[in-house]
Amino acid sequence: MISGENTTTFAARDVGVPYRVSAVEPAQWDALVQAFPDRTVFHGLAWLRSVAQAESLELILRKVESDGRCLAIWPWLEVRKGPLRVLGSPLPGWSTVYLGPLFDRQANVADCVRAFCEDPRLRTAAYSYCKVLDPGREVDLGPAGFEVRSGYRTYLLSLERSEAELWSNLEGNCRTKIRKGLKQGLEVRRETDSDFIEDFWTMSLEVFGRSGIRPTFSRRLLELVVGNLMAEDRLLVLSAFWEGRRIATLVHPHDDQTLYNWQGTSFGEYRWLSPNNLLQWEAILAARRMGLRRFDFVSVYGGPGEFKKSFGGTATTTATHWERYRWPVVRVLKQTYEYYLRRRQRAR
Repeated sequence: MISGENTTTFAARDVGVPYRVSAVEPAQWDALVQAFPDRTVFHGLAWLRSVAQAESLELILRKVESDGRCLAIWPWLEVRKGPLRVLGSPLPGWSTVYLGPLFDRQANVADCVRAFCEDPRLRTAAYSYCKVLDPGREVDLGPAGFEVRSGYRTYLLSLERSEAELWSNLEGNCRTKIRKGLKQGLEVRRETDSDFIEDFWTMSLEVFGRSGIRPTFSRRLLELVVGNLMAEDRLLVLSAFWEGRRIATLVHPHDDQTLYNWQGTSFGEYRWLSPNNLLQWEAILAARRMGLRRFDFVSVYGGPGEFKKSFGGTATTTATHWERYRWPVVRVLKQTYEYYLRRRQRAR
């Protein structure tokens, strides 16, 4: 669902230039996104619509213009919690790696943020949470009433090097496991349709079930992402087969710059073959052949962080989480709701 039109105009501080925030028609959105160098596949309409449909959210698309030029865009997704309106760009639990505002290189970030926050839909939300990309310059949402929640770190691997250099950059144990998988007869195939989803979902239930929880993404979201992004050639899906059976699969969205390590899973009984090492290596090579510049392993934390580190990426802070409460009581309600969700996830 796309929100209705809304426009707000104010004079930017000290310069007297009007900054105008307005709604963006979906048909115009992707063209605007392409103008911003810090864009990600998650800012695209295919991804946004996938999340909106899977989670029953309302999609709110906004832009800031000055003197006829678009200086910034900001996609939001709205959900209602009882009488409260909650905005996420994204919210945790939506399996969306990046989102938040994008700014023109020449834009005054502070004035753009102020313009966005004058929009009634954004200003009056009970709670707002976003992840802001930090492309080498400060994006401070503090003056708009936001608080820093945490930084976001990930392993980034540059693909602007030879295959031999990428191979030598792997940790020794990782190279050994890749060779082992090949020696044992593992075959990697690219999935070109949705036939893999049934196996992928079964594997995911098994993997998360070992920790007594459900997958962090829904099957509905998986189906929508695969359908919408494959249609735009924005998805790389690789599966490892052994003796004719699919035993592991990676689902990696990408834009024209970066491949993102979104979801990957495998059957536990074939863990001894180390199929995930071979799949990630083949994904790195595929991304390089596609002309992409980097591989984002998505986060550095937990046990999986050691696995991701073995591919030679550099730990980098790429974004900052911010949140804003309209009333103090909302903070208490949110903390209570988070506790409830954790209990429910464990119960499942």
